[in-house]
Amino acid sequence: MLRGSDVQLDNQGVRTTCPSCGTTNRLRYQTLGRSAQCAKCHAALPQPAAPVDVPDAPAFDAATSTSSIPVVVDFWAPWCGPCRMMAPQLATAAQRLAGKALVAKVNTEDNPDLAQRFRVQSEGVSCPRDSRSKTFQRRPPLFPNAGQNARLHRI
Repeated sequence: MLRGSDVQLDNQGVRTTCPSCGTTNRLRYQTLGRSAQCAKCHAALPQPAAPVDVPDAPAFDAATSTSSIPVVVDFWAPWCGPCRMMAPQLATAAQRLAGKALVAKVNTEDNPDLAQRFRVQSEGVSCPRDSRSKTFQRRPPLFPNAGQNARLHRI
């Protein structure tokens, strides 16, 4: 299972480190959710199982426009207490949704253009994108209760 520190988004896919040999591999957005192998040792590569930080707008646009699985985007800021409180629940959701949805985190301090684009004026806004309709659904923050978590599981 790939943790957030083991994965990075770029314009072409999710860059992962092979747990067997340490080689960096790329899971292309178009093939997320499918089985993949390390290019060097041919070990199976796990799907991202933790929220992945979005480095910039081009990586965000590539992930959300070409991913073969739904993308759940969490807009947050380091100074936001509720955002920090929600981090464990988001991590749990990412683990449960590994291979079924990509959970991405947008730091609004580092990416104010994305925050402005989605009119994020308070932190903790989640925007799941349906891989079939290619549309975002702006939703209030996720809270740690069964009803809210069930909403993620329907993705």
